[in-house]
Amino acid sequence: MTIALYHFHVTQIKRSAGQSAIASAAYRSGEKLHSEYYGEDSDYTRKGGVICSEILLPAHAPPEYADRETLWNAVEKVEYGRKAQLAYSFDIALQNEFSMQENIDLARQFLLEQFVNRGMVVDFAIHFRAVMEEQLRLESGEQIRIRRKRLERNENRIAELKRLFIRIYEDNASGRLSDDRFDMLSLTYETEQKQLEAECVTLRQEIEVQERQNENIEKFIQTAHKYVGIDELDGYALRELVSAIYVDAPDKSSGKRVQHIHIKYDGLGFIPLNELMKEETA
Repeated sequence: MTIALYHFHVTQIKRSAGQSAIASAAYRSGEKLHSEYYGEDSDYTRKGGVICSEILLPAHAPPEYADRETLWNAVEKVEYGRKAQLAYSFDIALQNEFSMQENIDLARQFLLEQFVNRGMVVDFAIHFRAVMEEQLRLESGEQIRIRRKRLERNENRIAELKRLFIRIYEDNASGRLSDDRFDMLSLTYETEQKQLEAECVTLRQEIEVQERQNENIEKFIQTAHKYVGIDELDGYALRELVSAIYVDAPDKSSGKRVQHIHIKYDGLGFIPLNELMKEETA
């Protein structure tokens, strides 16, 4: 099987960078966890978007480490220095060629083989954010693939029409093809060729636009990554991520007040809410 997209990024969770293992674990799992080291709670229960989370323990690990708060408080207690390296974070893309359950099973198998079987504890979660990012990339890449395939088909047909015109010209010159038949065929070929050439110009322009859109998607994703884990969206972040917000007039036709809000994301345009919810509940 050919895998269309690949992403594997590794970072350290470091106290010197102002990071907390408890806060990171709470964000990734969408839970509320208390840090004994800092004496504070990290609450991400309203964040949403966590499809599943799980702790994988090697055979020798204390069974109480299956509790997320117990596990990461134990890490922060042992790694008490101001420059402590608390954990490694692996950001791995899911593959759209597989179902969600297949992706979860594949991720679990990889983590068991590469980490747990080597004596390490793994706390992993699958986020809707990652699913949406890959979906955006896939859809944009698919649009380019479709247009390139059509462009190639048109270019091949144009080359064939040129060969056919040469053939009927030679047949007409040798007397094997009448003038009337030559005129009819040449007009047909020329008309088709002009239509295909015009479509090729349009396709090349559309591919160029879609390639720029790909760049916009990557820029937006990189910008969005800066705000992973924030508790609220401030004005600066809003200006970086959103180019416009449109609010419809209230609709009371159903007997209830309904008011739709449309968010135009910077570089991406509009993403319908029903598409977001469809991915989240997949």
